[in-house]
Amino acid sequence: MKTNHVQGDPLVKILPLVNQHLAPLRDVTPEAIKEAAHQTLCRPNRHHEPIQLTTVQNCIVKSLGFSGGMAEFQHAHVAPLRKFMDEHALKTRADLIRPPYDPGMNFLALEPRQVGDALFLCDRPLPDRIFTGHGINWFELNDRYFRHNPWTAHPAYDRMSTLPFDVVMREVAKANAATPDAGRDVLDAAVAACQQSVTAGASNMLGDQLCAYRDKDMDSFAFVPQLYQPQGVAPEDFHRHQAQIREVVRFFRAWIWQNAAGWV
Repeated sequence: MKTNHVQGDPLVKILPLVNQHLAPLRDVTPEAIKEAAHQTLCRPNRHHEPIQLTTVQNCIVKSLGFSGGMAEFQHAHVAPLRKFMDEHALKTRADLIRPPYDPGMNFLALEPRQVGDALFLCDRPLPDRIFTGHGINWFELNDRYFRHNPWTAHPAYDRMSTLPFDVVMREVAKANAATPDAGRDVLDAAVAACQQSVTAGASNMLGDQLCAYRDKDMDSFAFVPQLYQPQGVAPEDFHRHQAQIREVVRFFRAWIWQNAAGWV
């Protein structure tokens, strides 16, 4: 499903249908489906084979994952769906995957296609939760340590903005032992200091570093960094850098584990 931003309109989903027809869908309601079907028919193209209104509606319903046609969607699915939305106060549409546009501040920048492919096109089991960063104030975290971050002066801090997991967690434990919950600030600062490596190592769905499973602990995850070996860089240096970024992802996992926000 392709996403288009239409000026003055809500977020529009372009659904590919049969015979190269495209339906612009704005919501998952009978009214929105009917509107999308009418707009599809109002855009005739000599390269498209004729298509009936009911066929367009049924294709849209099927593409949304509902069995049966438009009539079954209205009677069998709409009532429970609206009841579920009312019970959970789901009254406003929100993008839970893409962060608000804030260049240079967002540590993660996932796309719906990445999440969809990871959920439905991979052979991994479905996770209980995915950390997309929704509701996290990345700007505040960045701004808090922008002028002074104690980790950047630490001997273990690398110029590629990495820190070893054991070093970070040892300092977190030491701070917590001195003052309850003080380790949170230490871990916040470590994540902020390593923003570049967090983005490079965690901001993708190739592995499951952003996933939580009921039967896996925090440190059990498949790590697939979205990195490419530059020309002129020796393989051993590149693999060493990959290992350093995995260390960052490990304590980033510890950080997201203690966050109530960010998970969907």
